[in-house]
Amino acid sequence: MTLDFVLSNSGTYEDAEDLLQDGLAVFFIKCKDPEFSLDNDVKPTTFLYGVITRLWYKKLRARGVFIDELPFEKYFTEKDLTEFENSRYQFKILNDCLLSLRDRCRKVLEMFYFEGYSMNEIAVELNLASAHTATAKKYTCLGHVRRCFFEKMRRYEEA
Repeated sequence: MTLDFVLSNSGTYEDAEDLLQDGLAVFFIKCKDPEFSLDNDVKPTTFLYGVITRLWYKKLRARGVFIDELPFEKYFTEKDLTEFENSRYQFKILNDCLLSLRDRCRKVLEMFYFEGYSMNEIAVELNLASAHTATAKKYTCLGHVRRCFFEKMRRYEEA
């Protein structure tokens, strides 16, 4: 769903990968906030897709590409249940990819996104050389998740 949206709106495959990563980061941060809650009729996938679309339009504006209106009707309606089912499957794939990480990778991501640790605190807790090393580890781990996710999505779409 993210890939189709970005490709049909002046983007590339790499843009879609980056947006998914950024969108997930925003989603994880929001989930940590005790004041955040989704309405009963809003699915997490719907929320995530809204975040991703807004991030993409913001990035397009920064590139000097202006779009008069947001085509939410095309991508953001309850009519297209297939798209939402695909989103549910995307979250299952994402969860599988997160669970497939080595313990240290998963711990870095959990500490940063769920527990609110700073990079300095992560470095100390995990006996890493520095905050820079912890940051590099976080991005490496996110890269593993991203590659796993897109590989599994390619296989799913080819089936």
